[in-house]
Amino acid sequence: IRPHFFFNTLNTVASLIMVDPDKAEHLLLDLAQLFRAVLKNDDSLIPLAQEIELGRRYLAIEQVRLGEQRLRVQWHLPESLPSLQVPQLLLQPLLENAVYHGIQPATEGGYIHIGLTPAGSDWCLTIRNSRAHSGSEAGNRMAQDNIRARLAMLGGNAGLQLDANAAEYCATLMLPATLPAIKPVRETL
Repeated sequence: IRPHFFFNTLNTVASLIMVDPDKAEHLLLDLAQLFRAVLKNDDSLIPLAQEIELGRRYLAIEQVRLGEQRLRVQWHLPESLPSLQVPQLLLQPLLENAVYHGIQPATEGGYIHIGLTPAGSDWCLTIRNSRAHSGSEAGNRMAQDNIRARLAMLGGNAGLQLDANAAEYCATLMLPATLPAIKPVRETL
């Protein structure tokens, strides 16, 4: 999570305390949940539903900060989420990149669409966002490399694919429906 996100959120909360204390409180609770996940610093797997909830909280904070007209979010999820296990904070960095590189630089704002669809026996989680016309997309790709490495540990078809055109950027996470069995390590004397 970028430090500016933290400070921007605190400034947004401060501005809301007198005019909308309930919204300010809700933002602080969302921020606390995000930081609880970040500070956990754990490579364990969590349910996909929990990861999606963290993504929703992150985007809710950004929508208050940027405005719902400037950041338009649509979720396209099945009525019942599959019981997949994913590395924690897999979705949030991709959402943060979408806001930081796609929405924030665009004066008119833009959209983020998040969808989950079956792909054979696996699942495909797609994050599509409009692109700013300013060309401000230079980054170090560290978050994407980190996500690829964490997905590689899942095995199977797990992976991250990135596509872009003049109007849109798309990150697709391939999530295996079942994880391979981990073989126990035998100690040798």
